[in-house]
Amino acid sequence: MKISNQSHGENVSVISIDGKLDISGSLHAQDFIVPLIIEDSKLVLDLSDCDWISSSGLRILLIIAKTAMSKNSQIIVVGVRKAVWDIMEMTGFSSMFTFDDNLDEAFKTLGVA
Repeated sequence: MKISNQSHGENVSVISIDGKLDISGSLHAQDFIVPLIIEDSKLVLDLSDCDWISSSGLRILLIIAKTAMSKNSQIIVVGVRKAVWDIMEMTGFSSMFTFDDNLDEAFKTLGVA
């Protein structure tokens, strides 16, 4: 799994996950993403290159969601593949996040251009 961050304006981070979000990469993802969630920040989680998510990956998403809520921050998830979506839907994670199809839509949702 590869993970990267791109800044988009003030307090907007685009986090891209490439590969499988499973036990082998979940702690790295947590250590990488959680510090980026600051008070009133905006985060776009791009899963367009994430082809699998395990229970460990779901745990990280839960930690990210709770951290964002505690810091009054917004998270938009984009580019979710069918296999990942099916897992998120089965486990109820599809109701925990706002989803958009692509980055442009996410930026509109967040009110940034």
